[in-house]
Amino acid sequence: MISPDGKRLVGDRDRDTWVLEFARGVATRLTFGPPGTRDPIWSSDGAYIAYRKGGAGIYRKPANGAGGEELLVQTKKLAVPLSWSPDGRFMVYVQINPETGADLLAIPVTGDRKPFVVVQTAATDNQGQFSPDGHWLAYTSNESGQSEIYAIPFPPSSSGVKWLVSRGGGVQPRWRRNGRELFYISQDSKMMSVEVTTQPVFQSGTPHALFQTEIVDTGIRNGPMSWDLAPDGNRFLIITANSSDTSSLTVALNWRVRDK
Repeated sequence: MISPDGKRLVGDRDRDTWVLEFARGVATRLTFGPPGTRDPIWSSDGAYIAYRKGGAGIYRKPANGAGGEELLVQTKKLAVPLSWSPDGRFMVYVQINPETGADLLAIPVTGDRKPFVVVQTAATDNQGQFSPDGHWLAYTSNESGQSEIYAIPFPPSSSGVKWLVSRGGGVQPRWRRNGRELFYISQDSKMMSVEVTTQPVFQSGTPHALFQTEIVDTGIRNGPMSWDLAPDGNRFLIITANSSDTSSLTVALNWRVRDK
């Protein structure tokens, strides 16, 4: 996952969390197992990194490593951090429940840190991502029989209102920083784009394909995110399968021009 300033990358390797500085190409180990840490995300200001530790807790630690870790959520069920609100007040995470599958919950990062439900259905609801203004959440659900991208207001409305964004299947949504575009991965691994507006009500346009990806498909279509978007909105970091035949890296620049 790319840091908010676009200068660092956080990920897990050998069941610990590492931070990579792009400019220097230097990776620094942030956590030291056991029991190991997985699925790290950045705080909105880049000062902290949250991660799941073992199978029943979400912690955070200063991104520079200068300080100990702090427990944010303790649960007897698997919980994974997903997204931090832009104002730093809330964190959305997914929790696995035997009765309802994957549910989206949120906690205030300060205060009593009492979790509250964001999306809980009989379907698998996952991959929640805050909009840049913090008033909307894009997420994945297979309630229709296939995984699709939906958007809901945050905090969630008591009416349960939601909007379908994708068409024909979609997973792993992310917002462009200006809040006027959503990206996601189609069923055939294309990077999709759809224009959205949030005022006075939520509206989305017709999705269109940007390019074919070679994104890793673990078979868990609504599992961990396998790509990220740079802060400028024009560069994509995509996890692809290792290949012993790869001898070079091709970077495409100025592949599209759009007035945003």
